[in-house]
Amino acid sequence: DGYAAKNDVRVFLTGVRFESENGFLRLVGTDGIRLCTVKTDIAASPSANFILPESNADAIHAVFGDSEFSAEMIGEGDNMRLLFSTETIKWLVTLIAGTYPNWRKVMPQKNRHAQAVLDRDELVRAVNRVTAASDSVHAALVFSKGRVTVQSIDGEQREEFSVESTLV
Repeated sequence: DGYAAKNDVRVFLTGVRFESENGFLRLVGTDGIRLCTVKTDIAASPSANFILPESNADAIHAVFGDSEFSAEMIGEGDNMRLLFSTETIKWLVTLIAGTYPNWRKVMPQKNRHAQAVLDRDELVRAVNRVTAASDSVHAALVFSKGRVTVQSIDGEQREEFSVESTLV
């Protein structure tokens, strides 16, 4: 594991959020950089709102593989646990009962506010150059009117190029 600056909260934003949405389970996962969400057709009680730590989420496949298993909520609040089980395995996992970032604010909506047309090869070359010169495999894309800046996470390495855009 690496170290994070005191003001770098991404280390706390890792895991899978389970939440009940209109009676069905929605999963929201983040590793501190990327975020994804999926709405399932699995029925969920209104109290199904918790965070499964990243380490446990990673271990589920290692423990259960492709076999089917059941998951049952036990307890409430700070004492909430999940019991994963098959006929031969019983695994009790402690959950995080806490707040989670408002992920809906960062997900794109149906209506686009702007569009930029990027040359894939030029973008890939810029990302490769920036990440090769920095200490991170991640890069940030900063969009402004008529231009895209590819920069290292620490902001020290950067490369700009022009794009056709409707960005304001």
